Amino acid sequence: MKKLLSLSIAAATLAATQSVLAEKNSNPEHMLVTATRTEQSIDSTLAPVSVITSADIERLQAKDLVQILRQAPGVDVAQAGGQGSNASLFLRGSNSQHTLFLIDGQRFASATLGTANFQFINPEQIERIEIVRGPRASLYGADAVGGVVQIFTKKGNYGQETYIKTGLGKHSTTQLAAGTSDKVNNFRYAVNAAFYDTQGIDHIIRSTDTSAASKDDDSYRNKSININLGYDFSEKTKLDLSYLYNNAENEYDRNGLQPYSETYLQVIGASFSSQLSDTWFTTVTLGSQIDDSDNFDDLTRSRTDNFRTNRDSASWQNDFSINNDLILTLGFDYYDEEVESSSVYEDLSGNAATERDNKGYFGQVQYTIGSFDAQLALREDDNEVYDNQTTATAAFGYNINDQYRVIASYGEGFKAPSFNDLFFPLTDFGFGFVYVGNQNLKPEESENFELEVRGDLEQFQWSLSLYKNEVENLIEWLDPVVDFTTFTNITPGQPQNVSTAEITGAELTASTELAGWRINSSFNYTDPENEDTGKILTNRSKRTFKLNADRQYGSWSMGASWRVYSGKYADSDNTVQTGGYGLVDLRAGYQFNPELKVQVKIDNIFDKDFENNASTFARYNTYGLNWFVTLTYKM
Repeated sequence: MKKLLSLSIAAATLAATQSVLAEKNSNPEHMLVTATRTEQSIDSTLAPVSVITSADIERLQAKDLVQILRQAPGVDVAQAGGQGSNASLFLRGSNSQHTLFLIDGQRFASATLGTANFQFINPEQIERIEIVRGPRASLYGADAVGGVVQIFTKKGNYGQETYIKTGLGKHSTTQLAAGTSDKVNNFRYAVNAAFYDTQGIDHIIRSTDTSAASKDDDSYRNKSININLGYDFSEKTKLDLSYLYNNAENEYDRNGLQPYSETYLQVIGASFSSQLSDTWFTTVTLGSQIDDSDNFDDLTRSRTDNFRTNRDSASWQNDFSINNDLILTLGFDYYDEEVESSSVYEDLSGNAATERDNKGYFGQVQYTIGSFDAQLALREDDNEVYDNQTTATAAFGYNINDQYRVIASYGEGFKAPSFNDLFFPLTDFGFGFVYVGNQNLKPEESENFELEVRGDLEQFQWSLSLYKNEVENLIEWLDPVVDFTTFTNITPGQPQNVSTAEITGAELTASTELAGWRINSSFNYTDPENEDTGKILTNRSKRTFKLNADRQYGSWSMGASWRVYSGKYADSDNTVQTGGYGLVDLRAGYQFNPELKVQVKIDNIFDKDFENNASTFARYNTYGLNWFVTLTYKM
């Protein structure tokens, strides 16, 4: 493996204006760093954002990250079955590969698939999630076409707390979690471990595979641990170390066999930040990530294939407070990806194609003049496989008065072809389904235009966004041509730069407090169209509505979620469509005393039969009425 040879840089900035400095001392739940790589308040950001805190996660009683993300505006998650099965996130109608996932600032994805195995991240390890809708390639490079999802793991920033949690639910589901954290003088620590196991449901309920071996429940097991250590040399100089480990085992269905997968995820990071002068704040971050997936036959216990991504990364970010109204950010990112696989990845010359590195240089200016503020960013990425990419962002905001704010923005993005896209060897998956990579692919490129209006009327906050995202050289894996009378292949499936997509949409969010109920809602209309054919892109709901309502009654808490989705097309010709559906979840909790709490959650209370993953080859099962009870003891 090619080892990391050079240092790079990443981190959060020091705010320069008096208002931003004041915000640093405000509620940390109202701050975020993902939109600009600098700390700022949610209200002041020039991008549509969502922040999900640990309190939100506890209130939602989510058992995996999929359940959490489905509550966010603009997010549509399709899953190939029950918990642990492959999940695809479509942010504002963009492709599942168009969302960049970060864990504590580090890129998190499989280099072979080009997507993140986010369905395996246990919520017990998460302190907060920041979601930025819209391209952010000018700050993060490849893959941030539709937006960025950043996961922050639990840290010992808020004093001593130790907890034990246990739970049980339908489908023989059990949970056990424990953690402790504290801040002692200058030293901070947090250690959290979790175990989750469920018998699950049969992932596929209709497919070309009708064997008895494929008609059984597909179990899922998840083990995770998170360790965070920190030391404050002073108020201006800090060192943070982090370790996240996740191991998931998941059964699935394929070709009459009884296979299961084991996925091992690891993220290690070290970050050093310091205020070098009154105007200069710097952060250096080093990281190492592993995404290792192995597939086995459950009967013979033999390994059938494996795919492993090793990624070393480094980043260096410098933030300069030029004056009270201007922040300049300059930085450099580096990462090196290596693939180890049972499949042989080779270029057209027959040489091994298992490694590539990327260097990114970026700069950003943020400034404020009275009621007017702006963000300008530019980045150059140099990748040894797909050459250079230059991306830019420009966003402008204007405060009409204390209640209304208008924002206009332009952003560019690009999606790098994955190792599978480029080098996947000719492979027969059975029943005539043969696939192969395409080494002539170009990166996808996008331009996004957006206009947003926000209102803050004391107890009622709302925002309305109108956007258009044009994606050129769209990469799609074309289906193989199969003779279904003999199940023999005629033409292999292969990725192609097939078309240009135009995604137009509107997004309305609103929150208020009514009769003691805290209500958050969103409505999204998305028209993701293939410009060459005029057809809707597959597996996207054009209309979604989400509503969450929660209230505290003394020691009691209760809440409900309502999500509504329009139908999706399963094929590029728009001839096969799933039906729309609506789901209602209920939750409640009772605090016996400051230490002991019980929670109950009932999902899909009306036992709705629905499909959230549209496919021409299979119908994927989803959960009917499902329940879970949790008991938490805090010391």
